[in-house]
Amino acid sequence: MVEVIVERKPSEVLRWKVIESPRTMLEWNPFGDPHPPHLDGTFDVMEGEFRLVAGPGGNTRLIGTTWYRNKMKPEGYWNYWCEMFVGGVQQRVMKRIATQASAPR
Repeated sequence: MVEVIVERKPSEVLRWKVIESPRTMLEWNPFGDPHPPHLDGTFDVMEGEFRLVAGPGGNTRLIGTTWYRNKMKPEGYWNYWCEMFVGGVQQRVMKRIATQASAPR
């Protein structure tokens, strides 16, 4: 994905918009080209942010939010996988941030 930062406030927020995304899905099928309905839909990530919020005892909470749209059929099935994908990316980034923030200087 190609992203552009639209808001940056050090120690507060980093927000970005996605301006270009790769094709949603390319399916390989050993049975030819049955063309399942999910290949006609899209999964579009529009924007995301990471926000730092002061917590009790001098702790800091990192909140990640991603705005996306799923138009793949059947939506109920693909919504689960979209949530898994977005959540996995956020968790990976948050773990890296936590590791770096906790490392000795």
